[in-house]
Amino acid sequence: MKKNLLIFIVIILATNLFAQNDTAKTKERLIAPFFEIGLSYTSNSHIEDSYFSNSMFNWGIGVRFGNLNTNNVLPFAQYSNYLMEKAASTLTIQEVKIGIDLFIKRIKSSLFKIKTAAIYSIIDDDLSNIVNSKGGGLQIGLGYEIKILKNSRICIDYSYNLTQFTNNLSQNYNIHKITIGLMF
Repeated sequence: MKKNLLIFIVIILATNLFAQNDTAKTKERLIAPFFEIGLSYTSNSHIEDSYFSNSMFNWGIGVRFGNLNTNNVLPFAQYSNYLMEKAASTLTIQEVKIGIDLFIKRIKSSLFKIKTAAIYSIIDDDLSNIVNSKGGGLQIGLGYEIKILKNSRICIDYSYNLTQFTNNLSQNYNIHKITIGLMF
């Protein structure tokens, strides 16, 4: 799975090298919905021992606001869901994020960005008897975007989620996340 993901990422990055320059300017939308999927990794040994894995599947949907052609800082709102299963037990993390994409380098239709966001999380962990544990945190990360059709873009992001909880949990639910997304 990891090998296939790496091959897909290399193909996406290489497509920009052979793409033709688009001389006609397209009107950029002010609201851009997006969808992403990926893998997340936690460094929590309790989770790894309980679920026999440290990786989780994640997906997310969101909206980014602003004109990509004229602004270097664009706010976004996103909902993400993380899932890990073992037999009849599940670990589910739901997150709502409000943040910004800061574009640091533009090369033709490609963009390199820094992501930062405030996170509100809800965790349900059957094996640890944690139900509806709520907390806040911070997301930081790096990303790459490439234009594929008119206003559509493919995004590849790496981020790290730091999460704090209101109750005294001994577990660390911080997450390393690698995602591939499509922005419309």
